[in-house]
Amino acid sequence: MMAAYRKNIKKYRNLIYLIGTPAVFCAFTILLMTIYWLTNCISVAITALIPTILFPLFGILPSQSVVQAYFEDVVMMFIGSLILSSAIELTKIHEHPI
Repeated sequence: MMAAYRKNIKKYRNLIYLIGTPAVFCAFTILLMTIYWLTNCISVAITALIPTILFPLFGILPSQSVVQAYFEDVVMMFIGSLILSSAIELTKIHEHPI
């Protein structure tokens, strides 16, 4: 029994060195976002903002790089169109005949 345990330790010894690296933290963030997205336990919009908090916290990317990725022109246009469509749906303008 102990020999099998030692054999497994030697086999997976290199994986222990990965713990605490940015790659592991990035994989954790992706896994967390996937679970939140599939279960919908929090809003999808909030799930999309998780990297803005966790990437600088874990040292994966500096906050300036993360924020620059979120505030590109195309992304802002997409967010603006989502806000506009939500406002149209909330006020039920799309149901009124012209």
